[in-house]
This record gives sequence, structure tokens and C-alpha cells, in this order.
Amino acid sequence: MAVRSLRASPYARTFNRKYCLYFLAFLAADLVLICAAAHFWYSQCNGSFCTTMPQKPPRRMRNILAFGDSITKGFIKFKPVETYHPYSRSLMKTLNRVHSKDVVFVVENHGLNGDRAIGTAQERLRAALSKKQYEWVIILMGTNDLIRYFKHHDFKKLFENDSVFLDKLFENIKKFCEMALRTNAMVILGTITAWQCEEQTPSCDPLMANREALNAKIRNFGMDTKELLILADFDKELQYKTMSKEKRKQYWQDDVHFTETGYEAMAKLVYKKMLPYLPEMMQQPHESKNFTNV
Repeated sequence: MAVRSLRASPYARTFNRKYCLYFLAFLAADLVLICAAAHFWYSQCNGSFCTTMPQKPPRRMRNILAFGDSITKGFIKFKPVETYHPYSRSLMKTLNRVHSKDVVFVVENHGLNGDRAIGTAQERLRAALSKKQYEWVIILMGTNDLIRYFKHHDFKKLFENDSVFLDKLFENIKKFCEMALRTNAMVILGTITAWQCEEQTPSCDPLMANREALNAKIRNFGMDTKELLILADFDKELQYKTMSKEKRKQYWQDDVHFTETGYEAMAKLVYKKMLPYLPEMMQQPHESKNFTNV
């Protein structure tokens, strides 16, 4: 009875009300402090709730476009499984392994089997350049045009003679480079490598003559641009004529296309041409020398 009477007394009810009021006041004060701290944090982070932990600067993307036909795509074989080993893949691995961790290199492969410079290639390149800003554009076109002119009489009849054909082909290749240069990209232009038939039969002499004439135009164009355009002389660096039979088997898997080793050699040459314009290396110079030797 004593306990019940104490709880029911007006003194006990007054004590409980005061306790509740103090507790609510304490919560309100805490809430005000929390809100004040949150507001200060928000204002210090320029209008966003940032973390107080130090953040690494975002890695900068350097986009590279490899543009061409089946050689750029890295064709190896169709059967039993369609197989490709593009130089662009090896180039991207080398760039990201050897150079600054503050940069991520992305090499996009826009190789298309059978594509020709006198054809839809210009529209393809324009579409690619309109979608993204590339810091580098690597162009290797003309192989299929030369073969088509050599093998298909209907295509050959479109031109008065070899000179007219080569002028048209080179003008289109030149347009590709000019399109890329207008985007402020660094441009690498490749020469056309030899075919096995040039060494195997005299009937391929006209094909060889046109290929060499086109390469001469490409080399001269590179000199005329005064370093705006960089020449990757695949024909000079991968000379089929001067290679031994063992080397030829190592680098070529058919009349036109390379083996994995051949495409790796292409990647090394492109990397060597890019090297003077790239960010610092992560390794010491002696560790990366073998990347610059084809």
C-alpha cells in the first residue's frame, strides 16, 4: 500500500514530468548540434556530402583509334574458329603496363574485313570521330583497293590507268588523315606491306609496282606535313623480301595477313612511334628498351 500511495502521489507525477522534459530538451540539443555539424560539413564540401578521407585524383582516359581493314582487325583464320589477334590489343597492354598510372590508355579497334579506301571507309571514320575525341588515330588502309584493282577487271575499268587509280586511292587516304587531324588528334599513317605472291610469281609484278608507288606517296605525305602526321613504315620494318623462309613463316600466315608474331611486331612499331609523345614511364628506361625494338 505504501508503494502504491507513493506512485500515486502528486510529487511522483511532478518528478516524472520533469524527467521527461529534461530528456526531451537533451534530445533537442543533440539534434541541433548534429544539424549544425552536418550543415558545416556540407558547406565545406561545396554543396555535397564528401568524405573526409583523402581522395586519389581520377585517372585520365587517353582514347586511341586503330582504323583499317582486316589487318587492323587482326585476322588470323576463319576455320575451325574465327580468330583475331589485333596489334591494338598488344599496344594497349604495353601502354598501360609501361606508362604513368595516372593515365588509362584505351585503344579501340575499328578494323573491318574487306574494307576499302575507295568505298565506305570515309563514312566509317567520320562516324567514329564524331562520337568521341581521340588523342591518337592510327590509319592503315589501301590493301584491299590494290588487290581489287589487280584481280577484278570491272573495278580496273573505272580508271584510265594505274596512275589515275593510285592518285584516287592516295587522295582518299589523305582525306582520312585530314579528317583525323581536324579533331586535333595525333595521326599515325601506315605503309602497305608486301604480299607473298610478289616473290612467288612474275604475274604479281604490277601489284608490287602499284603498292610501292602508293607507299612512296604515303612517305612523301608524311614528310610534307612536317610532323603533324607520323609515319609507321610497316613495309620497311617488316620486309618480306629480306626475311628468311623461317622468318616469313613466323610473321605471315597467308599471302596478306600476319601471324600473332607479325601483329605483335606491328604493335611494337606503333608504340615506338608514339613513345616521344607519351607520359613518363613507370619503369626505369632499361626495363622498357625491348618494347622499342621491332
